[in-house]
Amino acid sequence: MRRTIVRFWRPLMLAACAAILYLLYRLDARCPIRAFLHIHCPACGMKRAALAVLQLDIVAAWHINPLIFLLPVGAWLFLSGGKPFRSARVNRLLLLSLPLLVGIWYIYRLCYGR
Repeated sequence: MRRTIVRFWRPLMLAACAAILYLLYRLDARCPIRAFLHIHCPACGMKRAALAVLQLDIVAAWHINPLIFLLPVGAWLFLSGGKPFRSARVNRLLLLSLPLLVGIWYIYRLCYGR
C-alpha cells in the first residue's frame, strides 16, 4: 500500500511544482530575493534559460544560468527517491554534488555579478 502511494505521490508533487512554476511564469513574477535584497539568487535567470532550452539555444541557456541543466537531474533524483543507482556510494556522491554545484555557482554569481 505504502509503495503505491509513494509511486504516485512523487510524480504528482513534480507536476504540482511544474504547475506552480508555469503559473509564476504566466504572472511574470519576479525573484523576491532580487526585489528585496538587490542581489542575484542562484536561480535568477532560470526562466530565460528554460525558454532558451525550449528554443534549442543551449549556449545561450548556459550563459544565462548553467543550473538549468541540473533540473532534469534533480527531477530524476526526486522521482527515484534519491536512489537512482544500485551503488549507495554513487547515490551519495550524486546527492552531495548537486548542492555543492549550486553553492559554487552562487558564490561565483555573488563575486562576479553575472
